[in-house]
Amino acid sequence: MRSLAEFAMRRRATALLVAVLSTGTSLFFWVGAAVVALVTLRKGTQEGLILLLWSLLPAGAVLYLLAEVLPIANLIAAFVLALVLRSTVSLALTLIVAPVTGLLLGATLLTVASPYLDFLVQVMEELVAQWSQGLPADPSGAATIVAPGRELISGGLVVMHTLCASVSILLARWWQAVLYNPGGFAKEFHNLRLSYRPAAALLLSAGYCMTLGEQYSLWATALSVPLIMSGLGLLHFMFNRAHNTRRWIWLLYISLVLIDPVKWVICLLAVIDSFIDVRRRVNRTAA
Repeated sequence: MRSLAEFAMRRRATALLVAVLSTGTSLFFWVGAAVVALVTLRKGTQEGLILLLWSLLPAGAVLYLLAEVLPIANLIAAFVLALVLRSTVSLALTLIVAPVTGLLLGATLLTVASPYLDFLVQVMEELVAQWSQGLPADPSGAATIVAPGRELISGGLVVMHTLCASVSILLARWWQAVLYNPGGFAKEFHNLRLSYRPAAALLLSAGYCMTLGEQYSLWATALSVPLIMSGLGLLHFMFNRAHNTRRWIWLLYISLVLIDPVKWVICLLAVIDSFIDVRRRVNRTAA
């Protein structure tokens, strides 16, 4: 990944090549968005905007041909997050903005882009109907498969967008540190901590979404992304203090992927840290 960043930062043409080729795919669009964010962070808003405008062409083609909105939405969000990070120099504040862009995407899908969302619902209903035909008949009807509705589909897109936007800006920040400030990203990520007001607001908002029913559970996950990132930063800090990071980090991420309640435990750790500043207490004890 470092070689890719070095190639992209040689000149505008190479950055454009990497961004355009990446954003024109359904799998690696987040890499192109990270390149746009890196150029914005390093070379300024004007250079980033030029790259963004050219990259919108392949992302728009993916939306038109494949009906996938994430590449173009993630591209715009990564540019916005890069602007926030460049102006505030606060990774915590930048990550808080990520779910805001996700919620804006969800609101857009449910309102002005409603026909697109209806199309996705129809596609899912057809897929479920085709899959159900291949299943053995169940006289009791207990195994009936229901296609996801508008809220669930939009929630899935919101959480995927929030995750991809967060990954893109973190990758861009890591690239920037690797190329121009070695070791800087590790220190920044280990010190990633939300203040108590936004942390509490995110947790309460996620909890409220959970009370609205299963169809809004993914919206809650999107709101929890900054808390998860902050909690991961705290755990990385603790593992680094223990000088035994690799095994525990692997176990942490495997648990996060496979065991759903783990993410809420990490969120709770992030909220606790936002109130009591665990790092300061650990450093004070060590001193």
